[in-house]
Order: sequence, then structure tokens, then C-alpha cells
Amino acid sequence: MSHRLAAILAATAAGFALLAGGGAAGAAAPDPTQQKINQLLTESPGGVQTSKNTVAWENGAIVYTVARKGATIAAAACEAGRFCLYENNNFGGSVLSFSERICDNRIINLPSFNFNDKTSSWADNANVDVDVWADTGAGGSRIFQMFAFTESPGLPRSINDRASSLNCF
Repeated sequence: MSHRLAAILAATAAGFALLAGGGAAGAAAPDPTQQKINQLLTESPGGVQTSKNTVAWENGAIVYTVARKGATIAAAACEAGRFCLYENNNFGGSVLSFSERICDNRIINLPSFNFNDKTSSWADNANVDVDVWADTGAGGSRIFQMFAFTESPGLPRSINDRASSLNCF
């Protein structure tokens, strides 16, 4: 009987050791939203994580909201006083939003915020107009304009996912 009890205790101890050691049964899958946030913080200096799925620059003047898997961000998410670029048509996917307070004909390079060539829809809920350019530094061709208080649920194929910089005024 003592050998059987010893075997049970040994098996139980081994099970606890496996769980405590983070074996396969105890390993959690990495959170894809946090992985994207970590990537943004590494590749786009100066950002600060402000929630589970947002990174902000310049005291919230520029905000990247990472879409959670299977979720979309509605056009209403582009708040008053902001203009927003969306990763997917119909205002879906991740969104990069800007406060109108940063506009004074300033050029904003989208690669600085890991949003180069990712714009498929947009909303301008601010009292500013925005020129969107094919290349950084407001270079190349101006591919479209965002006028104050207008939006576009989808871009034509010829300019979809081509935005690299913008300036607002």
C-alpha cells in the first residue's frame, strides 16, 4: 500500500510541477492586439499606450486604435474635431486619427505611425481640409482631398492603400 501511495504522490507532484513551470498546458497564447501595440511602440517612437488597443502621440493629438480581431471601428469613432484614416473599407479595421489642433499646413508622414499605404476609407469630422499624398513629405501626386465634415467609405482601387503623407490646413 505504501508503494501505491508513493506513486500517487509522485504523479501528483509531477503534475503540479508541470503546471507551475508553465508547460504546454499552462502556456497562454500571446494577445495579438498587444503584439500590434508593442510593434507600434517599437517602430513609431514617442508613442504611449493609452488603453488596451490605443497608442497616442503628442498628448493625444494623434491616436492609433488597433482593431481587435473580428471587430470593426464604426465611423462614429472619428470624434468631433478629428479626422481619421481607416485601414479597411466602410470605416473598418485599425484607425489613425488626428486632432484638428495640429493643423497649420503641417506635413504628417504616415510611415511615422506605421500607417503607410494602409488607407481604404476616411472621415473628416474637423473644421480642416486635408490633402493626402502618394509619397512622404507631401511628395508625388496628391491622391485625394478630405474636406471638412465629409467622409468616404471606400477609395477607388487606383488610390486604395496608397496614402503616405498628408497636410492639413
